[in-house]
Amino acid sequence: MINLANQSLLDNAQAAFARGDYANAYALASACLNVAPQLHQARALRVNAALQLERWPDAATDLQLLLQVMPQHAQFRRLLAVCWLRIGNTHRDAKEIEKSIAAYRNAITIDPNAQDARYNLALLIKDSSGWVEALDLLAAVISAEPDNLDARLLQGELLIDLPLEDEALVHLRYIAAHDPSDVLLIESCCIFLVRAGDSETAVELALRHFAKNPQRWREAANIALKWGEEDAGHAADLLLDFIVQNTAEPAARFRCFLSRQLGLAPTYTDTNELLASRERYTNALELLIEEYPPQRLAQIDLDPALLSWSNFLLAYQGQNDRELQMRFGAWLSSAMRECTAIRSTAESAKHQRPRLVLVSSFFRECTVGSYFLSWAEHLAICDWELIIVQVGPIFDHLTDRFERSAAQMLRLNGPAAELAQAIIDLQADIVLYPELGMNSRIFALAALHLAPIQTCAWGHPVTSGLPSIDVYLSCGEMEPLDAQVHYSERLLTLPGIGTRYLSPTLPTPLPREELGLPENRNLYLVPQSPFKLLPENDTILIEVLRRDPTALFVLFAGAQRGPTRNLRTRLLRALRSVSATPENHLHFFPHGSRDEFLRVNLVCDVMLDSLYWSGGNTTLDALHCGLPVVTCPGEFMRGRQSMAMLRRLGCDELIVDSPLALAESAVALAQDRTRRAHISARIRERLPMLTDDIAPLLALDQILRDLLPRDDAPSA
Repeated sequence: MINLANQSLLDNAQAAFARGDYANAYALASACLNVAPQLHQARALRVNAALQLERWPDAATDLQLLLQVMPQHAQFRRLLAVCWLRIGNTHRDAKEIEKSIAAYRNAITIDPNAQDARYNLALLIKDSSGWVEALDLLAAVISAEPDNLDARLLQGELLIDLPLEDEALVHLRYIAAHDPSDVLLIESCCIFLVRAGDSETAVELALRHFAKNPQRWREAANIALKWGEEDAGHAADLLLDFIVQNTAEPAARFRCFLSRQLGLAPTYTDTNELLASRERYTNALELLIEEYPPQRLAQIDLDPALLSWSNFLLAYQGQNDRELQMRFGAWLSSAMRECTAIRSTAESAKHQRPRLVLVSSFFRECTVGSYFLSWAEHLAICDWELIIVQVGPIFDHLTDRFERSAAQMLRLNGPAAELAQAIIDLQADIVLYPELGMNSRIFALAALHLAPIQTCAWGHPVTSGLPSIDVYLSCGEMEPLDAQVHYSERLLTLPGIGTRYLSPTLPTPLPREELGLPENRNLYLVPQSPFKLLPENDTILIEVLRRDPTALFVLFAGAQRGPTRNLRTRLLRALRSVSATPENHLHFFPHGSRDEFLRVNLVCDVMLDSLYWSGGNTTLDALHCGLPVVTCPGEFMRGRQSMAMLRRLGCDELIVDSPLALAESAVALAQDRTRRAHISARIRERLPMLTDDIAPLLALDQILRDLLPRDDAPSA
């Protein structure tokens, strides 16, 4: 029996709880339990106080004790599962993923109906090897709660990536039909519907949604941009036109106009479609310049973030972009000056050492990181004061290595005006952009004069067209004799491949069978992203298959589903001219890790280089694997990278002068194992001379010093 003293403590605890004084209720219940630990009424009260105070572990401990006495108590079991759900959420927010996963599993074990825990567990494991379990977890949630639209959205996303688009569409169309109130869920559903191939439902949902929420025009423009990346340009245009027709806000109308006019497709059905797209772009650019002169943009007080645009896909059309880039660059530079309020610093400071600032959003594990880490590490020991500006939220171990090489690293992610001001305040002698065109925000920054001298390099190998960029750094052996006419900047070149390349560590090879590839067929690697494979590349595959009826072309899906789907459709149509079963000659690997990519390289017989935009990083990866690369160099540097690498390696026989010759050479090589082995041995033997050359770095240092005004040059 409870004595009077304990009864008084319990009464006081209950009174405190009733008036909302949960901390005091918890303390009084604890005092009661210290004297009478078997007083379940006090323990239950302490559980309720702990729940109100969000003391989830304490509540879980008490609930476990109560369940030992009353194991069939359904409410205690449900509350304990809720506690483990909250504990899991706390660990998740603290990035303690393993602890979070364990907590969610506890919740599901305790209460099989803990659907929130199932959903959260699926979210955590979906990107790891647990994606199969994630599908099962979500299926259970949806079975128990058919109207759980969050679970349906996540299930749809996972099924798209498998790829099981038809199954994904069942869930996505269910969401669209139920018109949820959650704006973020609707907007995500619009994106996933297009990824799964249903543009019609996506457009219907988006138009209904944005008719109710016209203030979310920025989100609408972003969805249209993603649809364009998914090769659903018609859907994107319908949404952009809708926003323009249904808003009077000048900024919204401008941004939609910009995206509508300058949007380009990632893939084309044939060359005529490409040429028509380029003509449309040319006319649209003139219309943009006419409709939105920079002074008009200043009058509407345009946020400079809305000027972020880079014409990334233009360079992949295989033609001379100099004039178009210059037209756009002149407009963008003037517009950025009009719309960006930045303070000019006083007269440039005299630094003890010349100050060099490198700016990018790709100082991490990617092509830019592999190419330009050695620039940072070399210049840092060559009496430069090196400052690195990494823009954006993505960092990794290679970012840390860049930081260790520099006197200072700024990791910035904010509005364009703030970024520009931060760079101006560094008072650099030279600002160097390793790439211009891959990131629209960096491209817009580069349109401003942030230092006395601004240079860019070939991380995206096409002229920037920006009047604010003085010098373009390229690789001399990759450039044609008339290279300067392709650039608006002053062209300066480096020897070799222009850098000391960060070579990959090759993964442990796997047999073809484990990779899902046949042992008894010649494997022709076609590694480029879909947007690099123009329709004229199809001829190479046709001619290879004509000469080698057992050929299997090994390709990789792009980061977006739409371009891959459209490329596959186009290739199947092309290969039907030489095969009744063209699907038997294409094998697409999903977009994956670099190790997965390298393992495929290691088992292929020959790489077919792409026309107009040759392999850069992809060619180097193939060469590291000893894989011969057959190339037909193009007119511009971006189509001549493989050529320069092969010449340096003494493999001139792999350089041909036509697509037909490329196919003939590739087949002959694939069918001659002995010759292929000799070439592979030569590549491996000479590769260090290509990738580990100090000459480009010495030349880079001298070129940059020569750009400095003479009175700023350091004394000897």
